[in-house]
Amino acid sequence: MLRAIIANDKKKTNLMLQEVINWNALGIEICGMADTANEAMELILDTMPDIVMLHLRLSGLNMPDFIRTAEESGIFPAYIILGGTRSFESVYSALKCRVDEYLIGQVNPIELSNALKKISDRKIKEEKAAESEQRERRMFDMNKSIIRKHFISNLLSGNIGDAMGTINKLNGMFLFNFRPG
Repeated sequence: MLRAIIANDKKKTNLMLQEVINWNALGIEICGMADTANEAMELILDTMPDIVMLHLRLSGLNMPDFIRTAEESGIFPAYIILGGTRSFESVYSALKCRVDEYLIGQVNPIELSNALKKISDRKIKEEKAAESEQRERRMFDMNKSIIRKHFISNLLSGNIGDAMGTINKLNGMFLFNFRPG
């Protein structure tokens, strides 16, 4: 399950967001709420969330510094900016800061749910890709050991005479693409 925090200077909005979104259906749990940028950063450092929802006008928020602090601590959540304006400067600043979603105006639960679903799907896909890469790395390490044993066995038994035959045999056995050299 993904973890999220909500940071808005209006406690009522935080509580409303907690109630109107079907978090379980999205596979997300709320691991904290904050009223200021400092509280939000403390939550990020303590809980290491996957998603951070920030109100653009959160008290004490300097978005570039905020995100940089989290990243310097090794925490890279997805960011959703809530209650943004249509001003070019605000949107440009959010884009420069690696913000994932930017929801303009009053928080619309359907828009927020869609943004959360999109981020959730991406995070799950990234996790699966990382798991697949780890699995492939383990298989490679296991195969490397088998290939090494096979080669040494052939070398010691004198069956290494035909180098191309050995390479082709290894390629066929282990689905590799070894070439001479």
